[in-house]
Amino acid sequence: MSSYRLVIFDLDGTLTQEQNVFTRLIGGFDIDIKTFDKEWREGRLSDHAWGIQIMRALADKGATCNEIREVLEEIPHIEGIGETVQALRKQGIRSVILTAGIDDLAGMMIMKYGFDKAIANQTFYGPKGNLLPNYRCRVPLFGKAESAEKYIWSWYGITPAETVMVGDAFVDTPVMLKAGKSIGINPKDVCVTEVAEHILHTNDLRDILPYIV
Repeated sequence: MSSYRLVIFDLDGTLTQEQNVFTRLIGGFDIDIKTFDKEWREGRLSDHAWGIQIMRALADKGATCNEIREVLEEIPHIEGIGETVQALRKQGIRSVILTAGIDDLAGMMIMKYGFDKAIANQTFYGPKGNLLPNYRCRVPLFGKAESAEKYIWSWYGITPAETVMVGDAFVDTPVMLKAGKSIGINPKDVCVTEVAEHILHTNDLRDILPYIV
């Protein structure tokens, strides 16, 4: 029986082959974000304000829920996600997504693969399905550990020591450092290889199972 009760998964670049969901949305709707992206990088825009700018730009394009879903459905996923979630559930282990991306994609992953929960940044739609220029930042890019504490560990009454963190980027390392075990999948940043207990280069999520169950 595994000593772990929870696995937290990053989404972009870990469960999908798209490093940044916003890049896909911006490309899909032909949006130029250079100005406010520069302001964010310079620290003049918060994550929340940056998200508002993205949503406003999309709303100005007349983006709808269905159109955004169509763009997101084009993002390729790695293999073995559903089988991994099911195998963990059989061992009594919860599977939760923690992403600085948007809840549209996270929700799609729950529906398709059966994750127990997803913590993501929230988008809003009008009664006719039109995207609204609003945004709720629940997972700041550099605040994933705080979001894990607030929305996952406290919610389930599970400790970091009972948690496995699976991710690919430097923004995942604060959670990796707190977790009982950490697994880097196809790491994009050197710091992941330095922090994660196990490093896997694979396109099949099932490869993490021997390290957990």
